[in-house]
This record gives sequence, C-alpha cells and structure tokens, in this order.
Amino acid sequence: WGRGLLISPIVYQGATELTYYIPQGRWYNFYNGSVLSVDGTERKTIPVKSDTAIQLSVRGGYILPMQQPARNTTFSRKNPMKLILALSALDKDGGTASGSLFWDDGTSIDTYENGNYYLAQFNATNRALSMEVEVNNNVSDVNSLQFTDIEIWGVTKTDGSPFSVS
Repeated sequence: WGRGLLISPIVYQGATELTYYIPQGRWYNFYNGSVLSVDGTERKTIPVKSDTAIQLSVRGGYILPMQQPARNTTFSRKNPMKLILALSALDKDGGTASGSLFWDDGTSIDTYENGNYYLAQFNATNRALSMEVEVNNNVSDVNSLQFTDIEIWGVTKTDGSPFSVS
C-alpha cells in the first residue's frame, strides 16, 4: 500500500498513551473511516491499553483492495474482497482516489518477472468508480475474485457514518 497506509505502533511495553504524527493531507482511521486530519501536519495522542489495536491511518486519495485473511494462501484466496475508497476530499468538493490490485496464482515463483499475473487499476473521480485491467496473463483463478463490499470514505450519511455499498 506504500504511501497510502501509515502504521503507528505502540513501541514501549506498558505504555498508557500513543503520540503519533500525521503528515499533511486528509487521513482516515483504518478501523472506522472517520477523518483524522484534513489539512496540515499534526501530532495526535490517544490512550492505549495492552489490547489496543495498532493505530492504522489511510491517506486520502488511495483505494485499498482488502481480503479477509485465512490460515494459508489457498484458503484466503477463496474469501471475498472489498475496496476501501479513501477520497482526497469530500465527494462534493471533487474528492478522488486511485489504487491497484496485483494478483498472481499464489504458488509460483517469479510471477512478476515472468508476466504471469493480473493487474487492475482503480480510479474514483467525478463520483464514479472505474477499473481498468492492465495485465491479465495466465492466472486461472482471477475469475473467482468477488468484491462484496465497497466503503467510500469522504462521503457521509446523515448520521455522519461512512457510506458503504454491499
């Protein structure tokens, strides 16, 4: 996910708070899609306990394909997928996002070097989501990919919660 995901781990055992840095731009909370920061750089401090999840932040302007994990690649590949669209601004203000999905057979070595993979580019602009397949070579199970959920962050319902499509 590169520049689209910011991981802020708790690094000291017994810590009771976490102070982390948010770079400039729009950032969302990975776990609930709420906006963490809109304009400038800032430091945030949150209380933590031993069971607190690692702080994950998603940069606005990115699309993240996600899949439920499983015990191994064979089983996880059977799970449905979802897309998180983290818009760069509110949709009414022209928010956009882009991302990609790389998929190989899950077992072969050097799939990228040999060109045996599937690569799709996602773009959200003008309130529309598009997908363009750039590479589709020798990947037999790509037809079984199912996107069952799409979460769009930067569009809110009347109760303030993120908008999602199933």
